[in-house]
Amino acid sequence: MIKAKVIESSFNDENILTTVLVTYPRIVHAEMLRHRMFSSSVSSSRAKPFSRFVEEEVAMPVLWQLNKPGMQGGDIHPDVERCMDEWDKAAQSAFMRGMALERLGLHKQIVNRVVEPFTHVDHLISATEWDNFFNLRMHPDADPTIQAVATAIHDVMVDDYLDELAEKEWHLPFVTKKEREDHAYETLCMVSAARCARVSYSNHDGTNPSIARDVALAKKLIDSKHWSPFEHQATYAQHVNDFTHYMKDGSVWSNNFRGIIQYRSLIDNVD
Repeated sequence: MIKAKVIESSFNDENILTTVLVTYPRIVHAEMLRHRMFSSSVSSSRAKPFSRFVEEEVAMPVLWQLNKPGMQGGDIHPDVERCMDEWDKAAQSAFMRGMALERLGLHKQIVNRVVEPFTHVDHLISATEWDNFFNLRMHPDADPTIQAVATAIHDVMVDDYLDELAEKEWHLPFVTKKEREDHAYETLCMVSAARCARVSYSNHDGTNPSIARDVALAKKLIDSKHWSPFEHQATYAQHVNDFTHYMKDGSVWSNNFRGIIQYRSLIDNVD
């Protein structure tokens, strides 16, 4: 199962900031995290009950290629069904060992590690720079599974509708239009950060969020120095020039965002 969805997209001048939620097999997660121009928040296997992994679809490679020298696989195996069956047997064995560890009373942060190669991950990505990622990961030499992930992201971004950042002022993933009308951006940035930390608009139990609880969670994240959820919110660069950085070519940068100020750069101003 590989799927991608644009959560929010914004532009000013020639700069486009896109936040995408993508689900993919965890076997390529380490490679996804190599891209330093990405701001990332990821669903944690430490937080998820082991029973939920057992109920979900087993994550598998997208192609079953024959062995050959080098990093790229060869032709497709003549018995794909057998390959999938053997992979599924490995997954069921891992889940059985996980159940045994759970019965011993071990915490899910230990138990869940046993089954990670057979699970999916939800990955929230915000970035203004995507070309290098697409050039590398959609290339025929890339791992077929990560090719599929990159293609899914590329396709939803091509079809997405952009909102002008100068008009709405803030890029705020997981914040609704009604909430933007009812609350100040100082509150909404915190709300967005809390939801980005959960990688979801809703709470972990599926219930609707609360502005007050989301703000409280964001403050806890700040107190614990957990900064990554505050990298997804951004505003028009000309509003806060004191927080920009200029490259030799005259480009304006805020951390890994071009031409758009990342909320993490402003976090010292949060009460």
